Amino acid sequence: MPSPEDSSANILEQLRSLSHRMSNALEVIMQAQYLLQQSRASGNAPGEEKWTTMIGNAVTEAAETNRELRDTIRSLSAMQAAKAADAKLAVPLSPKANRKNANPLR
Repeated sequence: MPSPEDSSANILEQLRSLSHRMSNALEVIMQAQYLLQQSRASGNAPGEEKWTTMIGNAVTEAAETNRELRDTIRSLSAMQAAKAADAKLAVPLSPKANRKNANPLR
């Protein structure tokens, strides 16, 4: 059975992958919106500016949300790595040593 740390690592890796894919999709939308704005110079349809502005605002908000998600993933990964490092540094006492240290008055 996988340990909770392994499961957390898998979830973080999946989130990292999804965030990367989201970034790629947002980049395409941003570029398309930019090209739409540039094509306005050649004559735009009524309301076109409104639509390109809405697309631009939405993609900017989505990109910011994705950045926050990536920052959260980074923080969780760092916490997980620190916890794993602490666990490796902990040296368990032998049962005999535990008995000796349990009651120093004995």
